[in-house]
Formats: sequence, structure tokens, C-alpha cells
Amino acid sequence: MKKLLTLILALCVVLSTVSFAAAEELPTFDKLVLGENTDLAADLVFAYHRTDRRELLDGYVKKFQEIYPNVNITYDLITDYAENALLRVGTDNWTIMGIPTVAKDELPTYFAPFGAVETLSEKYSFMDAWAYDGQTYGIGDCRLTGGFAGNRQASR
Repeated sequence: MKKLLTLILALCVVLSTVSFAAAEELPTFDKLVLGENTDLAADLVFAYHRTDRRELLDGYVKKFQEIYPNVNITYDLITDYAENALLRVGTDNWTIMGIPTVAKDELPTYFAPFGAVETLSEKYSFMDAWAYDGQTYGIGDCRLTGGFAGNRQASR
């Protein structure tokens, strides 16, 4: 989780310092190498739904800033994220956010692609969860799978 979040933050740093006019030249998630371009400077805002994770996020930011000291990261922990996240989409008051409930065909309208599903799937799991037209627009911080488990001792 820590390495994944660090890579996502690094991608956002790169994206925030590059002109979106040259979108075809933006680096993809699979091209990022931690520790490169450590002189980048940026201000990032992370909108997140877990209001109980402030200390954990503080630790992630501290570790990230050991590599990228000129990147300022603030986060907005939103209690009613499901209702308010869509209000942020289409504005410039966020850099990173958990993907709110939007149709997959709307992902390219609001979010920058992280790279091709096929390429990212070689290294990461569940790259199709937030994908559209062969591109991944989000990377899950956790993945739940349904199922049941039975306690062998209790069934005897």
C-alpha cells in the first residue's frame, strides 16, 4: 500500500507539472521510477473518504517527502464523500481523489489515465476495476472479494 500510494503521488506530481496540452506525452504509471526527478515542486490536494486515516496519511506524506521534499501535500478528509466527491469532479480544487461513483465511460472526461490495462496488469492486480477503452483511470487501495469461510472446529 505504501509503495502504491507513493507511486500514485509521484504520478500526480509529474502530471501537475506538465502542460495538459501535450496529453499524449504524459508519463504513465508503469513508466514512473521512484527517486527520479526529485527536484520537482508541486502542491497536491488529496480528497479522501477515510476520516479516520489522518495519522496513517501523515506517515505516507512524510515518507514521500523524504524522496520529494519540494512537494507539498494536503488532504481533505471528507465525511460524506459519496455525496460531495461528485461536486469536486470537474473543478481544480483537487489533484488526487478516490474515484466517485461515475459511469466507466465518463472516466476519461474527469481523470487522467494511469496507463494501459494490459501493461499495468503485468505488475498490479485488478487494473480493470476502473478501466475504460483499455486504459486504467484508477488504482484501488484495497480489493474485496466475496465469499464465505467455515470454521472447521465449529462444524464438528
